[in-house]
Amino acid sequence: MRGQQVMERIIQRKFRNPKLLEEALIAAGADVEPPKNNKKRQGNKRLALIGDAVLRLTLVDDGILLGKTTGQCQSICSAEASNAALFQIEEQHHLAPFIQTSPAQKGHVSPITGATTVEALVGAVWLDCGRNYAHVHEIIHGLGVGESLLNDRNHTYGPQVPHEEQSRVEAGSHALT
Repeated sequence: MRGQQVMERIIQRKFRNPKLLEEALIAAGADVEPPKNNKKRQGNKRLALIGDAVLRLTLVDDGILLGKTTGQCQSICSAEASNAALFQIEEQHHLAPFIQTSPAQKGHVSPITGATTVEALVGAVWLDCGRNYAHVHEIIHGLGVGESLLNDRNHTYGPQVPHEEQSRVEAGSHALT
């Protein structure tokens, strides 16, 4: 895949299954191979659906652990996992050259396509790391999603926690009492 090493550096993940990364970077409707049974190619929609759920889980989980109300958690999700916010993440990391779009778009990445691709990348990481929440959580924050939560000095999960401490943090901070 074109630019695989660059993408892996951006998202801080060496993929065991590079086909997941490749799928995450194919926008819906991009005709990179002939459709089977005349069905429209779904591109990265499958991974984006998973990624959207994992993003929201991460933001809500962080919020609850930091003592936020359910209303505050909903506001955080609306702000930080919105299409506009995720498109900004896509632009910040200059992902557009790696996204395969439909021929009609002539390489232009729309805000929806950019946001969907960020969700799909999270979904790809989720599957590639064997659904390891601690790992995908770190990747999400490494991309810059959930900045408001990272700024809280009580945040105990994410890129600032060394990998060898991750299991202790996971065991200690995620026990709801």
